[in-house]
Amino acid sequence: MDSVWSGSGRSSDDYQMGKTKVFLRNAVENALEDERQKKIVKYVILLQTYFRGYIAKIHYKRVRGASIFIQRSTSRIRPLAVNDPWAACD
Repeated sequence: MDSVWSGSGRSSDDYQMGKTKVFLRNAVENALEDERQKKIVKYVILLQTYFRGYIAKIHYKRVRGASIFIQRSTSRIRPLAVNDPWAACD
C-alpha cells in the first residue's frame, strides 16, 4: 500500500494502516470516491455502447431479412403477372 500511495503524491498523514483496514481522512476518501465514480461511469458508458450496438445489429439483420424475403416473393410473382391475360382487365 505504501508504494501505491507514494506514487499518488499524498503524504503519510492522510492515511493510517491498521492490521486489516486502511483509515483515510475525509478529503482523501472523497477524492478516491470521485475517481472511482468516474471510472464506473466510463465503463458503464462503454458497456451501454456495446449493448446498443448489439441490439442495433440484431434489428438490422431482422429488417434486412424481411426486405430480402419481400424482394424474393415479388420477384417470383412478377413473371406470373406479366403472362396473365386477366391482369390487364383489373
